[in-house]
This record gives sequence, C-alpha cells and structure tokens, in this order.
Amino acid sequence: MFPVRFSSPSLLLWALCRLRHIAPSEGHYAGAAHPGPDYLSATCAHNFYQFLPSHDLAENFTMISTPSVTVFIPTFNYGSYIPDAIESVIRQTYPQKNIEIIVVDDGSTDNTQEAISPYRDRVSYHFQPNAGKAAATQKGIDLARGKYFFNLDADDIYMPDCIAKVVAEFEKDNTVSQVSWLRYRWSGLPSDLPLAETYYRRHGTVTIIGNQCLGEYLAGKRRVVLGSGYAGLTQILQRQTIPADVDMYIDRYLLIICACYGNITLLDDVLTKFRRHPTCFSEGEISRETTARRAQRYEMSALGVLNASRNLPLNRRALKLMELFYMEHKAEAERLRSHFSLETISSYTFSLSVNIMARPLLATWKGYVWLSKRCAGQVLRVVGLRTVSS
Repeated sequence: MFPVRFSSPSLLLWALCRLRHIAPSEGHYAGAAHPGPDYLSATCAHNFYQFLPSHDLAENFTMISTPSVTVFIPTFNYGSYIPDAIESVIRQTYPQKNIEIIVVDDGSTDNTQEAISPYRDRVSYHFQPNAGKAAATQKGIDLARGKYFFNLDADDIYMPDCIAKVVAEFEKDNTVSQVSWLRYRWSGLPSDLPLAETYYRRHGTVTIIGNQCLGEYLAGKRRVVLGSGYAGLTQILQRQTIPADVDMYIDRYLLIICACYGNITLLDDVLTKFRRHPTCFSEGEISRETTARRAQRYEMSALGVLNASRNLPLNRRALKLMELFYMEHKAEAERLRSHFSLETISSYTFSLSVNIMARPLLATWKGYVWLSKRCAGQVLRVVGLRTVSS
C-alpha cells in the first residue's frame, strides 16, 4: 500500500499527521510555534498508528529496542579456541556499540594473552590467579554494565543472530529473568556438520514461572540448556554473591538465582555451537584417576550449590531435589574412589536406577514424601553413604 520506503519514520509521521490535521502540539511540546519532525508527541504517534494499515506498520516501522548487553567469556588454557569465541561475538547482527565483551582469564599458562592481543581494543581482559570458574564468573558479573548477561565458554561460538534473538525474547516480557536456547554439538572441523542436541528439542518457545521451571528441571521432567546456552538479567545476578565452592555448577546456580526472581524463557532455536574436543572438561577422554578427581570436584560443586541455595527463596520440594542431586554425585564419587569394584558398581547402578525412576515421582506430594523419607536413605545405605541432613 505504501510502495515507497521512507528513510526517516519521524518525517513520515509528521507528514501524515499534518495531512490528517492532527496537531502535534499536544503533549510535551504544547505551545511550540513551529514543531518540526522531531517534536512528535505520544498522542500524534498513537493517532498515526490508528489509520496506518497494520501489516505496513509491521513491515516498515517496527522500532527495535537495542539495550546494552555483556558477553562474559571465562577461560583457562583455551588460547587456541578463544579467538573463535570472540570473533563470533564481533560478527553478531546485534549493534556492536551495544555489546560489551569481558574476558576473565582464570590463571592460564598457555598462549591465551597472545591470542587475545589482537582484540584488546574490543575486549575488556582481566587476569586473575587460578581460583575456579565460580570466582571468574563472579568477577565477570561484578564488571558487567549491560542490561543482559550472556555466558559464552571460551571454546564455544555464537551463531550470528544469537544475541539479537535472545534480547528480543527478553524485551517481549519484563518478567523474564533468564533465556535459555538450544545448541549444536560440533567438533570444530570445517568439514564437520554440527548436530543439534535433539534431546533438548522443544515444541516451540515457552515462558514458564521460575520456580515451576526449576522444579521440573531438577526433577528431570524438563531440559534447560546451560553452559553457552543461556543469558540472565544482570541486575538479578548482581544481587547475589557466588560462593567459590559452587565451582563447576556455576551455571546451575545462576539458573536457580534467576528462577527465584523471575520467569524462564526456553527458546526453541539453535543459537550456539558447543565445541567437542579432547581438552574439554565435560567431553574429553581422560584416565581413570583423572575421572575420579573430576567426579570428586563435581561432588563438592554439587554440595556448594546445595548449601548456597539454602539462602535463596526456594520451596521445600526444590531443596529436596537438590539434596538428591548432591547424593547422586556423592555416590558416583564413592564408586570411582572404590576403584570400580564389582560390588560398588552394582550398588551404584541400583542407586542410580532408583534415582532416575524416582525423580518424576517428586512431582507429586506422595512421591516426594516416599522418596525423601524412605527410598533415598535406603539407596545411600547400600553404597555406605548417609543422607543429607534436612
């Protein structure tokens, strides 16, 4: 209906308002003798929207909000991968002037500083002695000035429209405190086609009440992508101090914080490439001894999340689910410390099987009572463990 596209929406609004005899002197600029294109009142714009066809308005005059965002990249000895992560942020379709990039180097001993040097004019780089991922994330949150806080692991990369799509979801609903999206598993080779993590696939984008989403996630009824697949509201994350012993489960802890103070949007779109490589902490092939040390680190991280969560406004059911999560990790660490004996493996298999089957029961009050008072204690006694005190 309007074959000509106008480069200045304000000028078009002014012209059409004048043709319609709408006085732009209403509102903030009442009494102006000769109001120009920039002196458009809210009343004038409202009247313009009433007679402009809706499809033309959506096509030609959609005003997109572009708040500032912070992309946080924690790194430790990932000098060979971090340039790709930074480049993926620089190539975003979102306005670069509104993107802040913070890199916190947690005591790297490789060529990380050399790898970042070409981007020093674009990246805020901070080095600290090795203190763990939780401490690095706390520093990144403290430094963040953007409205939204994006977490990008140094070995992963964003798709070009990642930030734009996520910000759009935030801006749709001011009750949303965290957005989670899907990702590809990718080896990093040019010839390798990335494979979507189909077990995370959803049936459309949904927004869920924070506590409800957290409960379903902890009970294993709903999958929420963490790692390089989430962003949170900065002002909510800055309310809390992250304990250092949260360590490897820092992403889970940030989800818990956001769920306590807002709603969670699960975006049904693949916006991150999750790189698989031999040195990846969660994917690499390592020795049995290293596996045991890793399991112990996860166990202590799970305990740190549990203890820290007791200070958050969580309901009793969510805390019990987190206790179960910690007990599962404790059983796994005990199994690995026992040198994979047949007795320990069979006991662990039994406990894990009951754990997986029992989690959905926690969605009901009867299942919650049954598991918390009977099953959990019996399962852990099989592997020589004690239940977590209430």
